[in-house]
This record gives sequence, C-alpha cells and structure tokens, in this order.
Amino acid sequence: MKKILSLLLAACMLLAVLPEMDVNAAECAEYSGSNKNEQDYKGYAADTIKSYLTVCEDGSLMRFQYIDDNGYIAEYYDASYQLLDTKVIDIELPIFGAFYASKDYYFILTGQKNKKESASVECYRITKYDKDWNKIKSAGLYDCNTTIPFRAGSARITEDGNFLLIRTCHEMYTSEDGKNHQANVTIQVNMDTMEITDSFTSIMNTSYGYVSHSFNQFIKIENGKIAAVDHGDAYPRSVVLIQYGTNVQTGKFSEFSAMPCKATNVIEIPGKIGDNYTGVTVGGFEISDTSYLIAGNMIDLKQFETNSKDTKNIFIASVSKQTGEVTINQITDFQEGQTTTPQFVKLNNERFVLLWGREHLVYYTEIDKNGRQTGEIYSEEGSLSDCVPVVFNEKFVWYTWKNNSVDFYEIDQKDLSKTNKITVDNGHTFELKEIKNHLTTLQCTKCKKEKKVNSPMNFGMWWRTEKETDGYYYSDYSNPFEIGEKLEYWINPSWDGLVDAKEMNEDFVLKCSDPEAIEITYIDERKGIISFQKIGEYTLTIQHLYDDTVSKEFTFVVSGQPEKVSLNKKTLTLNPKKTYTLKPTLAPEGAATTYTWTSGDKKVATVDKNGKVTAVGKGKTKITVKTENGKKATCTVTVKEAPKSVKL
Repeated sequence: MKKILSLLLAACMLLAVLPEMDVNAAECAEYSGSNKNEQDYKGYAADTIKSYLTVCEDGSLMRFQYIDDNGYIAEYYDASYQLLDTKVIDIELPIFGAFYASKDYYFILTGQKNKKESASVECYRITKYDKDWNKIKSAGLYDCNTTIPFRAGSARITEDGNFLLIRTCHEMYTSEDGKNHQANVTIQVNMDTMEITDSFTSIMNTSYGYVSHSFNQFIKIENGKIAAVDHGDAYPRSVVLIQYGTNVQTGKFSEFSAMPCKATNVIEIPGKIGDNYTGVTVGGFEISDTSYLIAGNMIDLKQFETNSKDTKNIFIASVSKQTGEVTINQITDFQEGQTTTPQFVKLNNERFVLLWGREHLVYYTEIDKNGRQTGEIYSEEGSLSDCVPVVFNEKFVWYTWKNNSVDFYEIDQKDLSKTNKITVDNGHTFELKEIKNHLTTLQCTKCKKEKKVNSPMNFGMWWRTEKETDGYYYSDYSNPFEIGEKLEYWINPSWDGLVDAKEMNEDFVLKCSDPEAIEITYIDERKGIISFQKIGEYTLTIQHLYDDTVSKEFTFVVSGQPEKVSLNKKTLTLNPKKTYTLKPTLAPEGAATTYTWTSGDKKVATVDKNGKVTAVGKGKTKITVKTENGKKATCTVTVKEAPKSVKL
C-alpha cells in the first residue's frame, strides 16, 4: 500500500529534523496508510519492518514509523499515551531498511538500487543520530554484489559492545544462468567510528552463513558470536539456525576458514528447490538459558503437495544448546482458517510471550525456556502489526496505525489476563461544514483545512453469526438473540457513479436506542461485531458519519434466562376449596422462561401449571415456582377451616 506523507508543518518542512511541536498547535499531521497485520507474510517473502517502539531514558515511549519515500516520523508519548513531541526525519537513501536504538544513539539503515551493477553505487547506508535526531555520520557499503537491497526479505539489527550487526538480504548481480538470484547479507559496523569493518554478500554455502533464497532474517549475539535464523526456500530449503564461530569483537565475523558456521535445519521444507511457496512463516527468534527458540506458523508439511486449505498453525521450534536436538511444539491445532505470522516477546531468559492473530482477535500465551506452552491461551479484540512488542511500564506494548489513528495495545506482564487498548488521533479533526447531493465539505476544527469527499448514495448489509465461519450472508438475521451472543456486520456502500470528489468516505456510525443493550467492536470503517448485553427489543440505526440521509434501522430482539424469579405473595391464607392465582415476576425485565409449579403437601393445597392454588385441608404447605434455569421462589400457604357458627 502506498503511503503518502504530507506533514503540514510548513516552515519546517525543509529541515532534516523538526523542532518540538506544541501538542495544541494549529497545524495537523496528515499521512495515510496502515501497518495492521504487516508482519504476516503468507509463506513467500517477508518485508522490512517499518514500525518500532523504543523506551527512552526519561521514561517516555518513542514511536518510529516509516511513512513513505519522503521521510519518517518519531512521536514521543508519556505513560498515558499523551503526545509530547513529534519530529520528522528526512530519508537518506531511497529504500528503507531498518531502525535501531542503542543506549546512546539511533541508527537508520537505507539502500538504493544498482541495476547497472556498478561498484561505485552505495547500495547500503547506515546513518547515526544522537537522541535529539541530530545526524552525526553515515557509513556506506559499495561493490557488494547487490542490484536491489532488502529484496524479498527483511532487515534486523543488533549490537555487541561497540559493534552493530545487521542481517538482511539482496538481489544479486546477474549469474551465469542470466537470472538475478536472492540471498542474505550480513554487515558489521563500528558504532564509534562509523566504519564498516566486515560484510558478506557473496555466494557460498551455510558454512559461510549464506542462505539462498532467504525470505526472512533474524540476528542475535550470544557470547560475542552471531546466532541467526533464515527462512530459506533453496539452499537450504528450510528454516535454518546458523551459529557463527568468530567473536565479533575482533571486528570480523567472517573468519570462516578457521571457524566455519554451524547450520541446523530446524524445519525442513518439502517441495522443489527454489519454489517460493514454502507453507511456513517465521515471526520471532529468541535465546533462552537452554535453547534457541523460533516462533512461526506452518501448514501440515506432510500434506505439502495436496494441502489446498493452506491452514497454518502456530509453533515454537526449540533447539537444545546442550544436544542440538530440535523439538517442534505445536501451539494451535486449527482444522481450517488462517493464523497470522506471530510475534515473540522475551520477558527474561526463562519467560516469553507468543502472540498471533486470527480473524479479528489477537491470541497469546506464555512460553518457557524450552519452547513449551506454560499457561492458558488468552485473546483480545485487535490486530498485530510489524511492530515488535516492547516492555513499557511493566506491560508489553505494541501498536497498529491507520492513517492518523494509532491504537496502543497493552498486556500486563504479571497478569496476562489484563489488557488495555488506547486510541490516539494526531491528525485532523474534521466536522461537517456543508453537504449537497452527497458531496460533503469538511473542515478541521484545529487547523481549519477544508476537504471535499463523496458519501455513498446507499448501502447494503451483510451479516454472520459466530457459528457462520465461512462468510457473510446478504440476508436478514434471525431474531431472537441471546445475551452474550455476537453478530458480525459488513456494510457495503454503493456510490452509483459519484465523481465529484477524489476521496470516498466510508465511515459509518452505529447508534442503539438503548446504549447499554449492545456493545460494538469496530474492526474497520465498515466491519464490526455487535455483542448483545441486555434483554429486550432495540432499534439499531446505521448511518453515514456525515450524511444522515444515508441511514437504515434494524430491530433486534434479545432474550435470556432470568437471573431471579419472585412471587406476588410470600404468604397466603385460604379456606378449604378457595383458590388464588400466584403471579411470578422475572428479573431482568424481558427475560423469558417456562415455569414448573409444585406443592409441598397436596393434602393442604394443590397448584396447577398456571400458578392457581386450591386449598384442600387444614394445615401449612409451600408452593414453589421454578424456572427453566433453576431459579426458585416460594409462597407459604396456610389453610384454615371456616367458622361453623358465631355468638355475640
């Protein structure tokens, strides 16, 4: 998706770094795009990570985001996610690779194409900034067998001492077969001098750390040596763990003749060598005290040739440090439906959290140092993104963004059942100024900018219940619903050839006649989930955000079992053969049930199915009414004989 950056900070636009922005300033940021589920790469090729969070020394949280080829933004938030400051950073080389925050500096990796295979083209550049985003120095890599940097893969950075270690990929110079093949790339940079001390961009084999084609790359440092994971489709055709033999503090990781790399094929992938589809994705790589842990999802590889559903399940692969043994721990066992490429969070050397997405939910569970699930699987409404979660204020946090709206997700690291979502909008706040023939003029309440958008002429509704998992249905739903039941909706606007404005506004709002009756979870502008909370009959109005002539009403009937039943009489006195009808009342109002009536002693009084009590003989008994779900109420009935005579 093309992301358009036009941050309206007029006087500062030519500066590499903007001064601090007043939170209440009249100018508004304006950019479009989204990172939702951008970590999910389907089993072909990953992409570079463009969304980052880092915790600053002053306790604030910085969101670094690549927007488009014009630059990046850095936003600073306090612990309550109030925006403190915004900066814009100019791009270096035109292709973004990665961002990295060390203790004292920020680094940005960029690149550019070299289709002419020239040794004088700077294919990779690592740029160093101080923590105020003042540019310090850059280091460039030339003559590196590269035509397109970051091609069909990712880029990740780590550090050890005063060295940066970069693991990424490239499309290489034309080979003897006339093709430009793809492989991984490793680069080492001295952070103090900003000199590239080592790199490997040649064609070799895994003893040199080389993987072709490498669709995703991960890098860690253990005891001064590189441990890397690559998702390969050819040489090797596997998810491979590569352990380097040289200590990077020498300034060189590539002393392969003396200390070659050790390669472990963690997941061997069936199929033809070089077939881009692998049925596997890799979402995270971490190191515990005992194991190397790799998180991902994959199809049933035994059914690789015949698998048509492409259903992927979540796994943790564990490689024992002591024995080298590989163990695959399958976390989910779905028979159909998709899981997204997971994220993997390290809390300490023995505790990890694995997160993945399925439909509109984020699932997560705790993983131990050996890659085994140790707790229950939790879920919350929301999405993952290419932002790797970070630990912030004893919670692990990630964000998704769409246009100017940012959603921060929190999960309490001490109690995984506690979650939170905070939405921040730093862009325009548009209100309706004028509407005529579905052409809407909007004006921002902060900066007074105007824009024109089309609103739809009409819309249709599609629905599906929780039981209907194979699609939405253009049909009426079936009343009644039960409390707690959920109904998904999908709004389909019709434009009927409107061409007055370039932008089509698809924002709809939902209003219920009783706001407490339903809970609405918005998936996007046109999709959401209705959760029924209260018994009764309600009207739901769905209308366009700005054009209230585009509106429809829907009636929902919600039933439910009672929480309580009571009778209009707690005690009752009757003479023999006399009758009285007891009347039950249910709570909450609107609950429905059938009743069962019983008498404790039928020789004293009887009761029929309608609650009609008939006195029989002298004595006391209890009449009990019981609902379908077991709620009860009683009335004590006393039967006394009528007097035979009276004297004055």
